[in-house]
Amino acid sequence: MKIGILSSQVTDRLNPLVTMAEVVDEAITAESHGFDHFWIVNSPWGMDAMTVASVAGQHTERIELGTAVVPAFPRHPVTMAQQAITTNIALNGRFTLGIGASHQPIMEDEYHVDFQKPARRMREYLEVLVPLCQGEHVDYAGEFFGANISLRPPGFCPVEVMVAAMGPLMLEVTGALGCGTLPWLVNAERLEQVILPKINAAAESANKRAPRVAAILPVVAADDVGKTKELVHALLETGPKRESYEELKRQQGATSHADIAIIGNASEVEADLRHLKAIGLTDFIAAPLRVDETSYERTCEVLAGLRSSLVESHDFR
Repeated sequence: MKIGILSSQVTDRLNPLVTMAEVVDEAITAESHGFDHFWIVNSPWGMDAMTVASVAGQHTERIELGTAVVPAFPRHPVTMAQQAITTNIALNGRFTLGIGASHQPIMEDEYHVDFQKPARRMREYLEVLVPLCQGEHVDYAGEFFGANISLRPPGFCPVEVMVAAMGPLMLEVTGALGCGTLPWLVNAERLEQVILPKINAAAESANKRAPRVAAILPVVAADDVGKTKELVHALLETGPKRESYEELKRQQGATSHADIAIIGNASEVEADLRHLKAIGLTDFIAAPLRVDETSYERTCEVLAGLRSSLVESHDFR
């Protein structure tokens, strides 16, 4: 199981307007700590994550850089593929494109983009996007999207496409057509009982290789779990409620997203990571929360230390 870090654009309520320079610094720090990948948040109201990844790539050498996640439907899949391929060229093949359907209120009220039949729409989107990102010619005409084009610019490298899929229909589509999923705020029990079996079965039925499952969870390394959980609750429960996440929270038996976060000392965090690896997770993406002035850096240091020891003992893939 590989371990990565999520940038702090969304998880930093103390300083929500994170600059490009700050995100690039986080990517540099993630690489210096030895993490396998760094994922850049694409807030609907913030910077374009692929552009930020291209800049971060000029300041890093080894680490995989990905987006978590770019809203798909406002961009035509050919446009998305072209930008992803260009970003991957700039990163010498280190880029992974993470996309998602986003949320109905954001798409319809703010982007004025139709959100009907999101799973069907995503299936057609991937039918165009994925082959283009693999360098294939696409000749496709669907209800929502179509294309007749190839994209192989000089320096072309194939781009993996992952989808923020958590519901049954979206997992089925992603398993059949994508490279993996990026579930956010999903606990180990639901990962084991729903996410992993559903996406793996879809991939197997489509004769695809086993997909990546890169779960993203908030993490805070702290000794005082009770106090920290209160701070995490205040951070994660602030702002507009997205019905899809509220329903997901209820399905997991949680009253707060703080119940799903990983909070504890180094030993407790290690135990949670070992459990995630044991259930079959291929990747873990930590979202270190800034609940105080040192929590982000402290959590990254703890995770880096755990990753090193776990890799050395061959507990991680």
